[in-house]
Amino acid sequence: MAKSIYYRQGVYGDKLDDSIRRILPHLVTIYEDVAYQTIVLVTSTYEASSHMASSFHYVHRAIDIKCPFTRHYLMDEEKSNKVHKALIKKLGKDYDVIWHKEKGTYHIEYDPK
Repeated sequence: MAKSIYYRQGVYGDKLDDSIRRILPHLVTIYEDVAYQTIVLVTSTYEASSHMASSFHYVHRAIDIKCPFTRHYLMDEEKSNKVHKALIKKLGKDYDVIWHKEKGTYHIEYDPK
């Protein structure tokens, strides 16, 4: 699993809450099974971005991820929607999964209901 999760420069995963750490293997599996991509890029945690004051990023219960785009691979809208639906289904009701189409990222936060 470790070699399939990468962190953007300036993004660190060492403070992530266990609620986020435990879903990382599922993110890799979904990307592999649905998008045929073996790399999940974590683009934002608490340290790397500015977020709203109420953001779960500040309590280490949220991450933003994307599929790294290369000249050889670009995830189209159909695959993006399939990944979004698969994330929602796999993670369940305690996780909010938001697809930011304009950024090409998925925001995932642990927010138990």
